[in-house]
Amino acid sequence: MSRMNSSSGRKLLFSLALLFGVSTAAQAAAPSWGAGVKVSAWFAGSGGLSAPYDSVTGRVGIPNGAGLLYQFASNGTYVKMFQSYHSNYGCTNGFTATEWGTFESDESTLVTYPSGGEMKVVDTCAPSLNSFKPLTDLQVEQFSYAFSDSALTMKRSDGMTVTLRPVS
Repeated sequence: MSRMNSSSGRKLLFSLALLFGVSTAAQAAAPSWGAGVKVSAWFAGSGGLSAPYDSVTGRVGIPNGAGLLYQFASNGTYVKMFQSYHSNYGCTNGFTATEWGTFESDESTLVTYPSGGEMKVVDTCAPSLNSFKPLTDLQVEQFSYAFSDSALTMKRSDGMTVTLRPVS
């Protein structure tokens, strides 16, 4: 596959809004992009990942659990987000790592080309540990993939496999 030249970059808040099921125009339709990956948001996770969304401020609360989100857009851009937060004895700690860039796909292969990323670390009982920084060691990833039973199964070239469900 040849590398695409497309605009990139997504805001962390937009990614979080997608993760927690906030309706957006990008989610409304789920057509195919090219002959490959369907344009939409896909999620795999555990725990209680719902968090209150404040439509006035546009902020999403901190969830409790871990999850992986991929959002593929019709213009060939993607957002990948992993987050893991856990609450115990009145404290919540964890992180959100977000990556964005462009992607290419055909009937069985997906390649992501990251152009940026950021990590947010939160500890409500030790605020001095809170941080926000850019991700610098981003790698091109190649996956084989298949759709079945409303699921997207992606297998990375190193063997890591994940089954994701559509974000409603």
